[in-house]
Amino acid sequence: APAAAPASASGKKKLKPSQPAPGSKKQNMGSASPFPTMSRDEMAAMHECLLGSSPGSNTDDDELRTQLLEFVKPHADGWKAALAAALRKSVFQFLTSCGRTDADAERVASKRLQSCSTAAAQRAMWDKLSLEYCPRAPAPPDRSSADKVLVISPGFGIMATPAQLRTLVGAFGSAVVCSNQHASPEEADFDMAAGILPILQEIKHHKPKAILCASKGGLYMRELWRLMKAGGHDH
Repeated sequence: APAAAPASASGKKKLKPSQPAPGSKKQNMGSASPFPTMSRDEMAAMHECLLGSSPGSNTDDDELRTQLLEFVKPHADGWKAALAAALRKSVFQFLTSCGRTDADAERVASKRLQSCSTAAAQRAMWDKLSLEYCPRAPAPPDRSSADKVLVISPGFGIMATPAQLRTLVGAFGSAVVCSNQHASPEEADFDMAAGILPILQEIKHHKPKAILCASKGGLYMRELWRLMKAGGHDH
């Protein structure tokens, strides 16, 4: 078979290896793509608008540029259409990751994206989506040894079910303080007015942030609530 004629011989202009074919998706998007000349702050702002989060502080400029180019796919209608498609895809993936069905995610994404024509509107949309579908977890409680948790005995199963106390200590560590073994308030001759006094002394000494009880100890807790409401317990 005869060798193929060179492009110049056939009357066609020969394309350079890096030059996209006329009318191709790569040409439509690549010629308009601002990534090569964008500053880091501009790319970070785009990352936040498209993905709803800021890039990691350890991400260098080239890596950030690569991440954006991998996410924003070429589009036949140009760069703006490519960004819009990337944003829709990101919102859809976020919603499905939060447990929404594909159909519901499409519906919600379409509704939320209707008025997202500016970067500020896109950021506001992400804030609302995160608050509604994936709220941030509350800050963990202070579990330092300075803030005590007093466990009233009897009734918490300190001797009968020690695993219960171990679970508590595993969560709060040295903050857990067990009271002395007080008299059972279920005894026939038990006097709550006298029986609560040692517990009040322990509360005054340890100044706990929380008091736990169970079973028999619940009667002590009920008395503590009564005293607090009456204004007789301010420890």
